[in-house]
Amino acid sequence: MHDYYRAANGEAEREINSRTDEYILGVDEEEYTAYLFEKWSLMPIERDEDREILIERVNEWKDVRDPDWGMIRRETVQLRITYPIVHHDKIDQVLEVLPTRQRSVLPRFEYDRRQSVLILLTDMEPSAVEREVEGMEWWLQARNDNIRGFNPRLRDQIAQAIRARRQTIEQRVRQFDDLLQKVSIPLKAKPAAQWPVVDLSIRREIKPILRPPQAKRPEELVLEKDKVLAVIEIIDRTGRQFENAPSSYTKLKEEDLRSIILSHLNTIFEGSATGETFSKKGKTDIYLVVQKGGILVAECKYWMGPAKYAETIDQLFRYLTWRHNYGIVVTFSRNVGFTNVLDQAEQATRNHPTFRGVFRKVGDSHFESVQSFPDDDRKTVEIHHLLYNLYAG
Repeated sequence: MHDYYRAANGEAEREINSRTDEYILGVDEEEYTAYLFEKWSLMPIERDEDREILIERVNEWKDVRDPDWGMIRRETVQLRITYPIVHHDKIDQVLEVLPTRQRSVLPRFEYDRRQSVLILLTDMEPSAVEREVEGMEWWLQARNDNIRGFNPRLRDQIAQAIRARRQTIEQRVRQFDDLLQKVSIPLKAKPAAQWPVVDLSIRREIKPILRPPQAKRPEELVLEKDKVLAVIEIIDRTGRQFENAPSSYTKLKEEDLRSIILSHLNTIFEGSATGETFSKKGKTDIYLVVQKGGILVAECKYWMGPAKYAETIDQLFRYLTWRHNYGIVVTFSRNVGFTNVLDQAEQATRNHPTFRGVFRKVGDSHFESVQSFPDDDRKTVEIHHLLYNLYAG
């Protein structure tokens, strides 16, 4: 566990040091710290209390030593223990590292990712079952204790690395300013307006500025419905443009289609739409400042089936904060049978655990649903689903 966190801190520092000076001066320290921490920290593995530990008898073939025949394969009866755990995206990473404190015998198990369970095999004795379960829980607790101890330290190290890099850059800027004051030869500092302009391309995570921000970040205001519908209209016009020439657009990647949408949005909103921008727990596809800090978040995906569509809704929630009231999912389909895609998208939305029973068709391929936040079922958000047929035959 020590080695993992040491390596994680090193990777985070390398990423910080690889950024440009302008980026470090312009990025919000807390936001960048949270992003890197989310990327490199681990999460505890918890038992799923809503499911029971199951025990069943199974027949297993094992290599055993026979006094007359040596090693032979023999069918044995064992107990299989199914230990349910709460799923999260970093379970594989957690299971790969060892806790700092160990016992002489490590638990032998398999991880079933599909069911989110740990599977153990043991002899047909009550004491063996108790021993295996107790050993597994001790082993998980040892890991979780390490994670809860190392995570705060990692966050502090990341924050200190960002702060130290920024202080170094600011010191160089001050030294340059002092130099201009002391040198007798008339020198002129290059105005900030003539510095290289940061392009709002979809590959820039955060739009940097040239001096450290002094004011507080704009508060996230509640968006009015008419402004959201105005944005949706622009996206819809762009999507219908794609449908009019599907052979030209279906060859493009998701990020290329997203870039076209961003360019159209920026024509209307004067450069306020950015791509791949930090929001909450990751980087969203489209991040649009509509007015005075009001934020609208959208995700753009190719249709990959109802299961992936449900995952896109999950992904959108990772970028929405509690103060967001709207979200947009834009989907491009290359499949034959666009009507079937629409039906599956609707069913995936209705079956999603956050769905709150409100579903309305706005147009032929535009519908809206009301979903609740996964961590607050009393807080709802209106999600607009826009789907476009790019099947080119």
